[in-house]
Amino acid sequence: MNLVDRFGSTTVTLQTQRICNPANMNGGDPTAPAHVAHFLGYQTRSAGLRPTLPRGQTVVNEFGSITVDLLKPDILLVPSASSLVAQPPPLDPVSIDQFQCYQVTHVRKRISGISVTDDFGGIVVDVKRPRRLCVPVEVNGGNPGAAQHTGDLLCYETRLTNSSRPFVGPRQIFVTNQQFGPVELERLRPTELCVPSALE
Repeated sequence: MNLVDRFGSTTVTLQTQRICNPANMNGGDPTAPAHVAHFLGYQTRSAGLRPTLPRGQTVVNEFGSITVDLLKPDILLVPSASSLVAQPPPLDPVSIDQFQCYQVTHVRKRISGISVTDDFGGIVVDVKRPRRLCVPVEVNGGNPGAAQHTGDLLCYETRLTNSSRPFVGPRQIFVTNQQFGPVELERLRPTELCVPSALE
């Protein structure tokens, strides 16, 4: 599978790994938990040469401005439909970009007491550090021009606060997208918070 984004072209193989839910963070978008579009995350493994990635990349979002070094691509986020009861039909139409995510390093960012509500419920988390930068991507020639799109994501490692209620997720979730078909996921737990961001 060939992926093309602003940093270059990579050839990868995929393995299903995670679901990313739209969320209301600190009351910023109360409608978010009802959004139908989720992201199914596929772990990627490079099968060819990797592009040279930037160091000292500045990223800006509502948490402020930080500078990161990109290490390697590791996740592909694909817009998907989800359901707790049965396999849903894929999103139609799909108007959201796919994202290629890169591990980042040499940066710390600690923020405490962030309220997050999605379709699994509400929790309070502390941000520990940025883990990956996700940028729009063209997949096998689809969505041409995505490599020039703006609207990036910076994903932070999180942990539940001591004051947060325990997370009780669903036993399984059914996820479908047009590109790769249906998937069932189990043993879900919150691990990251992805925040809309811009590169400078």
